[in-house]
This record gives sequence, structure tokens and C-alpha cells, in this order.
Amino acid sequence: MLLRNANILLLMLLNGLRAKEAIECYRRWLGDPERFVVLVESREVRSGVRLCVVPFKPADSIYAEGLKMPTPAGLSSFARQVLGVDLSRLSRLRRVAGL
Repeated sequence: MLLRNANILLLMLLNGLRAKEAIECYRRWLGDPERFVVLVESREVRSGVRLCVVPFKPADSIYAEGLKMPTPAGLSSFARQVLGVDLSRLSRLRRVAGL
């Protein structure tokens, strides 16, 4: 569970995604771990689709098999309890960094 949540948070930061989009990107990547680029639907961009680059190796998908996907609220709770950060702060950090 820890690895899965950390991977989703990493996807959020690297790709400038929202929690729901990062969860969807990770879920789709688990379906086909050979892909390193995933398209996810987004209401925030004009085209309706965001590009998500996945930096994980295909072998990493073995560790996440059989685990349930977190909800955005569960991911937020994880980030707050384990890392001591708010997801909204990560979003601001993403904007400041120009991602």
C-alpha cells in the first residue's frame, strides 16, 4: 500500500496531475506495464486529455498487483499522515515549478 500511494504521488508531481488523474494513470499503467505514456481524461484542460509519463519499470507492477486503488481522499490522508504535506500544497508546488 505504501509503495502504491507513493508511486501515485510521484506521478502527480512529475506530470502535474490532480489526484484523480494520477490514480487513473496508475490504474491504466498497471493494466499494461509495458507502456510508459498514458492518456487520462481531464476536465481541466481544453483538449480533455492529459499526457502522463510513467517513470516506473514494468517489473514494478508486480508489487502493486491485487491492491485496491486509493480514493483521492485516501491519498490525501496518506500524504498528510506519512509525508506531512497537503495535496493542495503539492499542487501549488507544481504550479510554482512550472510543471
